[in-house]
Amino acid sequence: MDEQKPLVSNSAKSNTIYKTPDAVPPDDQGRKKSTFLHIPAGFEAGKFVAKHLKEQQPKVFDTFYPKMYQDLADYHSPREVAGWLGWSALQFVNYGVEKSPSAVKLLTPALGGLVAKGMPTFFLDRNFLEALKRTDFKDEIDWTTMKLPYEEGIMILPRKAFIHPKDGEVSFIVWSRLKEGDYTFPFSKQPHAKVIHVKKETFAIVAMTGRDGVWYDSCLSTEFRPTLKLNNMFYLAKDDEIPPDNSTDSVFDEPLTEVDLPFVEQMGIIVFGTLLALLAKPTLLTKGEKGKTIVKGDTKREWWTPNIVGRGYQTRREPGDGSHASPRMHWRRGHFRDQAHGAGRALRKQIWLEPTLVNATGEDGEVATT
Repeated sequence: MDEQKPLVSNSAKSNTIYKTPDAVPPDDQGRKKSTFLHIPAGFEAGKFVAKHLKEQQPKVFDTFYPKMYQDLADYHSPREVAGWLGWSALQFVNYGVEKSPSAVKLLTPALGGLVAKGMPTFFLDRNFLEALKRTDFKDEIDWTTMKLPYEEGIMILPRKAFIHPKDGEVSFIVWSRLKEGDYTFPFSKQPHAKVIHVKKETFAIVAMTGRDGVWYDSCLSTEFRPTLKLNNMFYLAKDDEIPPDNSTDSVFDEPLTEVDLPFVEQMGIIVFGTLLALLAKPTLLTKGEKGKTIVKGDTKREWWTPNIVGRGYQTRREPGDGSHASPRMHWRRGHFRDQAHGAGRALRKQIWLEPTLVNATGEDGEVATT
């Protein structure tokens, strides 16, 4: 049994592929591991990894791709999700806990739950995502007790909706809340089966930038951050140094830089913002419906319409009074609030005061952020 070290509250980024075969570290017997993958010129890493895994490890690919979806022209492909998660599983088999990329260590305990639940996947509407970016989080979030649709799940983003300044578009984000205990690897019937022991309750967020195959991750634990304060996810005071990264001695991991911190902060806002919005307004979720099932040999795959969060989301608008004295068009930022209600106001419920475009009929057409 591999024992997971207590996951710290820091963040990291990890390369998932090597640029040259010589960079591949040998195992204890001096042999090169089999996780080197050369990405041909002109290919995005995500598309190539999905293609390669489907051809070379079809059973692994099918494990993470049980459903096919309709009408996804605006979104990144679930095939790439299957490719990256399958590739991560193989990396873990080859490297184990200590030498795997930081993101893979965080993903692996959640893989069994994702597979068992049929890969719960949510597609985020573009306008809904923009509304989250204009929303503040005034209260600390108790992530240990908040209600979740699933303990682990996948959010697939629209194309060009969330971009790292260096590594390109984020195609998907995985979240997982794990209790202390043992978690079975999805390929537990194979000889190299692994059982991961998690010592502390954790909440992990892992995002993939699919162009070059770089993971970004952030992990909360009850030991370090039992509550989360978004808009200052690292709890930094003015002039504080960048926090230490979450990597170990893995050759895949790199330290975070200044440009990475606001990006990781946005990861948290997207994940927790979506989960809080679903708590406040469950009708934001349009649930997918099952269609036909296709069977080819030993493989069974279902057609589904996607689960979409915020489908057809419309920006709230507040018109001006038409006078020249009216202020120019601007945004009033939204925020989440834990509101008291019930007898003696002893109960709490989550509400979302959504961002609003004020004086939306302004003459100058200019939008200012407030």
